[in-house]
Amino acid sequence: MNTKKTFFLVIGIAIAVIIFISLMLSGWKIVTANINLGPLSFELKKPSTDTPEITTVETIPPAPPADQPVMINHTPVILRLAERKENKNGELIIYKDIYFMDSGGDATTVVYKLISTTIENFKVNDDTILASSDEQKYEASVTGTWECGTKYHNYLVVLEARILDKAGNLSEPVSITFSCQ
Repeated sequence: MNTKKTFFLVIGIAIAVIIFISLMLSGWKIVTANINLGPLSFELKKPSTDTPEITTVETIPPAPPADQPVMINHTPVILRLAERKENKNGELIIYKDIYFMDSGGDATTVVYKLISTTIENFKVNDDTILASSDEQKYEASVTGTWECGTKYHNYLVVLEARILDKAGNLSEPVSITFSCQ
């Protein structure tokens, strides 16, 4: 083959490849080989719009048996803590604002667990969450309040706090310290 024929053959193949790629990107498919450009030949056909083309496949897990409850995992997350203090009638009151989110929007309670203390004989109560479902999905807050009292001075209480939702999911624990000084 002479140089001129080789040159035109290479140019022809390059043009055919460019056309082929352009048509493939716009939805055309190779069906049979019928275009003759020397060693390269193919036929292109636009797919019919009557037959839908499946592009993705989603696997749907089987439904649980009717006698088993469906558990959705949307564990609440504690985002941050903020502390405020107030002196009311000679008594120190400490507020711990617990900022959290729960994608299910069904958080109900702050569950407290005593970790350590320097005093005895007191009771820790869980806090009810009053934030709306919509607030909880983005960022909500609940305030834990500790009244230091007038009888006791210079003591420490360390609690573990977790957010509980209706599905029974518990957030990771955070440590909260009330320092009555």
